[in-house]
Amino acid sequence: MPRTPADATRFTATGPHAHSKTTATTIDLGAAPPPNETPAQKVARLREASRRAKISQESTWDRVVSRGRIWADRAHKITATALIATSGEIPQRCPRDAQAVQRVDMRH
Repeated sequence: MPRTPADATRFTATGPHAHSKTTATTIDLGAAPPPNETPAQKVARLREASRRAKISQESTWDRVVSRGRIWADRAHKITATALIATSGEIPQRCPRDAQAVQRVDMRH
């Protein structure tokens, strides 16, 4: 039975996939822009509107996780600094000439 190109692509997914869902975010831009708005002011206004839209979609759990990450990062920095300081291995800058002294002659 001869096969056609249509048979080869019969089971190829060409439509949207379940993992590619699109979520549309509507941003309330507020009132009409001022008549003499500069481009910088427009960018600031639109960024603020976008930030407010994102905050309104954030759940309480998302805020808890976000704040927890900040505190976990701070605790990690303090712990790492304390461990380095107590181990006595504080890195110090060496002059360039001190590095040149350690050259090894590999000719023999």
